[in-house]
Amino acid sequence: MRTPDTLTQRRLPARWWPWCSTVARVVLAGVWAWAGVTKLSDPDAGVRAVRAYEILPEALVKPFAWGLPFVELVLAALLLVGLATRPAAWASVVLLGVFMAGTVAACSRGLQIDCVCFGGCGQASPPKRSPSRRRSTAWRWWVLIAAVVVAVVVGVLVQRSRSGTEQATVTRPASAVGPNGGTLVGQANAPVTITEYGDFQCPVCARLYELWSPTIDQLVQQGKIRFEFVALAYLDRGTTESARSAAASVCAADAGKFLEYENELYSKQSQAENSGYLTNDRLVAFGTDAGITDPSFAKCVRAGRYDGWVRTNTDAASQRGVTGTPTVFVNGRQISNGVAADSAQLMAVVDQASQR
Repeated sequence: MRTPDTLTQRRLPARWWPWCSTVARVVLAGVWAWAGVTKLSDPDAGVRAVRAYEILPEALVKPFAWGLPFVELVLAALLLVGLATRPAAWASVVLLGVFMAGTVAACSRGLQIDCVCFGGCGQASPPKRSPSRRRSTAWRWWVLIAAVVVAVVVGVLVQRSRSGTEQATVTRPASAVGPNGGTLVGQANAPVTITEYGDFQCPVCARLYELWSPTIDQLVQQGKIRFEFVALAYLDRGTTESARSAAASVCAADAGKFLEYENELYSKQSQAENSGYLTNDRLVAFGTDAGITDPSFAKCVRAGRYDGWVRTNTDAASQRGVTGTPTVFVNGRQISNGVAADSAQLMAVVDQASQR
């Protein structure tokens, strides 16, 4: 039979608790530091990620996305140096709870979120303290609140200055522009508009292009549809290959060779994303292979004339609810990639849309 003494002996020795607490604090600090640093690298991607949850009003999406990594870094610093540790720990619990609640809410509404930042975490009941103890540690909460406010303000200002979308100079293309800012192919009075949001680094986009191009060409020639391609910069991670190839496709559209250039980009797509493959020299060479002889095309590509236009379209697509590529709409109604890739099903959808 176990006695109270034997039970006490099985517990973790008291001298170990400070070490366990320190380890837990450092690990949590590492988690926040990693989360903050990864979000800092691409402010626009952070905005799209927050917007994908469809929880915050649009006016709060950018301030939240830009301020969040700085809040995470402040929490990491406080936990690492041991300053205002208890408030920082409780703030961490609250923030983790917000992440979990947002993920659950998104999943319950059937939304597809590409990344879930954190899993669950537990919390221990705080020890009871006397009123004098509470007053003596109140300054820690004020330190945390002040640090978070400063972090949010600084974060918004810094990330806004680093955002390619916010700082981009937008030049409207000279080529025909569709209703969603994309390149338009086909008769202007066609009864049905098929809009594809695509990224030239996206292998699924290349596969869809291969499967449905003959059907799209046929429908355009028959005057049944007009086809709009909105080139996005969704897959850029540490590079600007998606943005520059999308902008180059608009340059090709100005030269009257969009379809030929689109074929070059997809048929010669790299096996790896963000590998440095899509240099300006290669994008210009693709233009030559597509039959573009106008020297202004190369100048357009190298100057990044339509980089701002692409970034604006990418942000607008995110606001519309486009969370990945390819995404296809027929007269404003989204269809699955499986339907789009099947010739018979796509034609049936077009026929139905033309009768509405």
